[in-house]
Amino acid sequence: MLHSGEFENPFADPRRDVSKFEGRRWDHASYDSFRGKGELLPGLHTIAHNQLDIDVYYEPAGSDTTVAIFHAALSRPDAPLPMFTGARVTQDGPVNRIYVSDPGLYSDPSLTLAWYAGASELPLQKILPGIIHKLVDAAGGSRLMFFGASGGGFAAMYYSRLFPESLAVAINPQTILREFPSYTLRQYTQAAFPGIPQADVLDRAICSDLRRPYAESFPNHVLYVQNTQDDHMEKHLAPFWEAVRGNDRLHVKLGDWGDGHVPPPADEIREIIASITAQPGPWGKALDAAGYKSEVSMTA
Repeated sequence: MLHSGEFENPFADPRRDVSKFEGRRWDHASYDSFRGKGELLPGLHTIAHNQLDIDVYYEPAGSDTTVAIFHAALSRPDAPLPMFTGARVTQDGPVNRIYVSDPGLYSDPSLTLAWYAGASELPLQKILPGIIHKLVDAAGGSRLMFFGASGGGFAAMYYSRLFPESLAVAINPQTILREFPSYTLRQYTQAAFPGIPQADVLDRAICSDLRRPYAESFPNHVLYVQNTQDDHMEKHLAPFWEAVRGNDRLHVKLGDWGDGHVPPPADEIREIIASITAQPGPWGKALDAAGYKSEVSMTA
């Protein structure tokens, strides 16, 4: 076992604390080192890349289904990292879990949201798929789900599309980063891409608008869960739906869970996921069997 001290980062984020993972912590000197690793043991795997650590927690269960889980924005700037959430909503039934903490947050200790889009020294949207591939291969099984809410929902939808026949379950996701409050977006782009104009970051450095890739091809499945009292309904769901109108791989579940950017209760999210994973076969058939028919309108 290697420990993170062997790859000491002089710019380490003070929020980062991996002490609770002692005894189940595995560090990798580089992306290539991780990809070339033989057996992957359960626990925290940290992949060093320049000065930003990519932290993933691998929890195999011998299941045919693997769930990659992306967290939403931190609830406060000093929240401890790495951040791994989603255990409760995926607890029904044995599934392999891959928890991913957003390494873009290490760009600046004040950041709370980075959309898993990376930084100037970390092309995360290009290298994270290879990390997930490695973990999925290690876990085995034939079905892969990506899960996330809000900013994590953006990530779930982005990365799922790179894995044909996978499923993204996205709760109140952003789909167009320009439609997010300007302060938070500016804080991210300035910290993660210093000296680069925000327009260049959004247009060239990262994929910031999911309409473009999904309009080009839709090789995966998406269950898009949206609160009708959230402004994301108009700013994110409506334009995305227009871009992919008529695609039977998009399934939309609308609900009224309160005023504003409010997700369904955790137990309801858990039931949604359990109802799908309990169904056998490919995700398209599983979604139909669970009652999530392909949407041809945005009527609740």
